[in-house]
Amino acid sequence: MSDESMEEAVEEAARLLRLRAEPNADFVQTLEQSIQRAAYQHIGRPRPSFDRMVIELRKLVRLLCRTLVPIQPRSAFVSALQRDLEETAHELLVRQERVWWLILGGVLGTVLSLLGLLAALLLRRRNGRMDAKKPLLGAG
Repeated sequence: MSDESMEEAVEEAARLLRLRAEPNADFVQTLEQSIQRAAYQHIGRPRPSFDRMVIELRKLVRLLCRTLVPIQPRSAFVSALQRDLEETAHELLVRQERVWWLILGGVLGTVLSLLGLLAALLLRRRNGRMDAKKPLLGAG
């Protein structure tokens, strides 16, 4: 997109925004005129219009685009960054693996504990029945 067509697009968008943004109420217009007069008296010149500010900002953007030339990072920086990113990715994988093993260990420990509790209850019940079938020592 050329600068002229971009400027035209910006001007059209600014015109549409001004139509929507400017209120029609009389008191707001009167207030704006009073503020402009006070600013003119205080500064000695009128405040620049919105269009003028947009034009100045576009000039500044073009100047910055011409002045600020993109640079390519040094190869040492790129390789160091790549190495750091790979190390970080590896550390994240190791952490995820550790978490997986912790979860698996917790689940297995819980299952084994429940099995041990079940076995203890079954042995107690079985031993309790066997004791009931034994003859009493004093009877007889």
